[in-house]
Amino acid sequence: NLEAMLGGEYFNWHQYTLNARTENSPSDDIPTLNAGSNRTYTYSYKEGYRILSGFARVNYNYNYKYLLSVVARYDGISKLSDNRWGFFPGVSAGWNVHEEAFFKDSELAKVVSTVKPRISYGINGNVNGIGNYDVYGVYDKQTAYNGTTGILNTGVINSKLKWEKSKSFELGLDLGFLDNRYNLILDYYNRTTSDLLTNVNLPGYTGFDSFKTNLGSLRNTGFEVEGNLSLIRNPKGFNWDFSFNASLVHNKIIKLPYNGNENNRQGGTQVFDPKTQQVIWVGGYQEGHTMGDIYAYKQVKIL
Repeated sequence: NLEAMLGGEYFNWHQYTLNARTENSPSDDIPTLNAGSNRTYTYSYKEGYRILSGFARVNYNYNYKYLLSVVARYDGISKLSDNRWGFFPGVSAGWNVHEEAFFKDSELAKVVSTVKPRISYGINGNVNGIGNYDVYGVYDKQTAYNGTTGILNTGVINSKLKWEKSKSFELGLDLGFLDNRYNLILDYYNRTTSDLLTNVNLPGYTGFDSFKTNLGSLRNTGFEVEGNLSLIRNPKGFNWDFSFNASLVHNKIIKLPYNGNENNRQGGTQVFDPKTQQVIWVGGYQEGHTMGDIYAYKQVKIL
């Protein structure tokens, strides 16, 4: 059995905002601005972005036993400049063991109704957090000397900004028991995210507070368990379903931009380590370390 899909998408979002107010209107019954004698404020703003995408998918199965799926996307977005296009493929495979004759004829099939191991690999893209015009530089109207209006650059131009990409490898197992009244889903994943979109603070003398850049890579590994139990089935009466899930996640910083510090450390605090009898750096971001570590002082006593 073979299924194929080929498609495209064009998305265009734009917004035009106009705000104005006036004073000294003779009556609230006249809702238009011309009723007042003093227009005290006017403001208008225009923004938008576009996405152009092409995508394809092929699903194949042999007698509903052996499953294969291949997908691919090619996306371009106006929020990026020199690197606005990204290619995001993926492939997955599965095996319905419960459809095999040797399994159906076994004693195990009386209890276990579904056995489906799965494996997949794919790349996802992310541009969340990027403003519509961040990479092109942001400019603002400023009133300069003697009432003359000028334009001030308030955002750094960064035309080299890229898609943030996550490469994910997953292994899974779906189990069903007693005609799938009880289901258990097990998943292991290894996901490495590169070109992380991060705001970096800049020195005050540059004239800018911060700018967004692609900063390093991070790996997340974990294990997830999900269970769905149909405790009571009654088509004409009371039904009781119960579900639960649990996950274990570990992260590790793989790479940071070179800055001359040990492990290319960014931020952190120096503390004395009684084990090594030396001053060490803790906290911040360091290659080979985890994110989100919390360090605090331990009180010994009060004198």
